Amino acid sequence: MVDRETLELNNRLLKAAHACKITRIVFLAALVVYGLFWLSALLMSSYSALLAGNYGDLWFAAYSVVHGLLVVGILLSLIGLLSTVANGKPPLSVDQADRLKRISGLAFALVVIELAFSAGIAYQVLPQFGLQVFINDGIADSTIDLNVGMLAFSAIMYSLSAIFRYAALLQQLSDETV
Repeated sequence: MVDRETLELNNRLLKAAHACKITRIVFLAALVVYGLFWLSALLMSSYSALLAGNYGDLWFAAYSVVHGLLVVGILLSLIGLLSTVANGKPPLSVDQADRLKRISGLAFALVVIELAFSAGIAYQVLPQFGLQVFINDGIADSTIDLNVGMLAFSAIMYSLSAIFRYAALLQQLSDETV
């Protein structure tokens, strides 16, 4: 006969798996919506650059490709992270730690790309490519944007990857000892 604590633990595990399934569906929907907007913006800027000869839009298209691939990579990694738990596999594993580390790296690359792009616009590094356009919410002076939220997200994901790796290795050591 199964005791009450075991039933309660199994119930909590099922609830956690169900929450991961729902969150995975939300991230899949976000991936689809983002993908549609990303591809439409990419097509419009490429069309404007190639047919109208506006080379500033070509720069934006290149930025959009890199930015979009990084965001899609983050979303796919998050979906994979949630899928593992939703499918009943152990969440504390070296594979999950690697996934979290990949998310951290992609998020940090996103911060660097956004910083480089805003610096290129602010300092007019390549004015022949149309980077002299300022979009700063009505501010007359140019600014450089640092996405501190994404930088913090990257740091948190990196920290979690170290914690997950440590926990997975402790679990492996415990399993081998028993």
